[in-house]
Amino acid sequence: MLTPMSPLDSLFLIGEAPERPLHVGGVQIFQPPEGADARDIRDLLDSATEVDFDDLAPRMAKRPRRTLTTLGQWAWEPDTRIDLGHHFQKEALPGPGGDRELMQLCSRLHSTPLDRSRPLWEMHFFFCNDAATTAIYTKMHHALADGVTAMKMMRHSMSEDADERGMRAPWQRRSPEESATPDGPGRGIRLVDLPGTAVRTGLNLLGEVAGTVNFARSAACGP
Repeated sequence: MLTPMSPLDSLFLIGEAPERPLHVGGVQIFQPPEGADARDIRDLLDSATEVDFDDLAPRMAKRPRRTLTTLGQWAWEPDTRIDLGHHFQKEALPGPGGDRELMQLCSRLHSTPLDRSRPLWEMHFFFCNDAATTAIYTKMHHALADGVTAMKMMRHSMSEDADERGMRAPWQRRSPEESATPDGPGRGIRLVDLPGTAVRTGLNLLGEVAGTVNFARSAACGP
């Protein structure tokens, strides 16, 4: 069932171009626990990807879509066939596997727009320096979450207690309460609702897109 997308979220999709992707990204570097090796880490990551659709956070399991029934407006649709293997990838950095190689690879990943036929996020887990350190690069479209929201999601998947276990991955629901609460509007789009919604959204976006164009033109011209 489609659910409405806010005018502001729609703006980030409308204003995006191949040379101007509108996603946010971040790199986190970790040191594995003492005694852990690459196999231990891979086993941990494999278990985090073996989840059912119902165990996914609603935000992470929806994709953008617009159809005739939405009058061309962007809406959210649950992706019941989400492929976590696409969204969460594990790989080793090319040698020597240090900060330089990590940042070069993250830079290339960040320059590529997200696939709009899928939920708008990716996470890449890197083994660095023979698993002495690990790193995670996260890319999430601004229509899905801003930088602060993305940071909160990552924080909820971690703990300051080194002995705490069973932390849930960022793409999993965090609690029964969250499972019972849909992410975003709680109803689908009804055709009877669309004319008024379309008009209001269109008017809002015209003003916001105009502001974005002016800002982009000013930025291109420089101070």
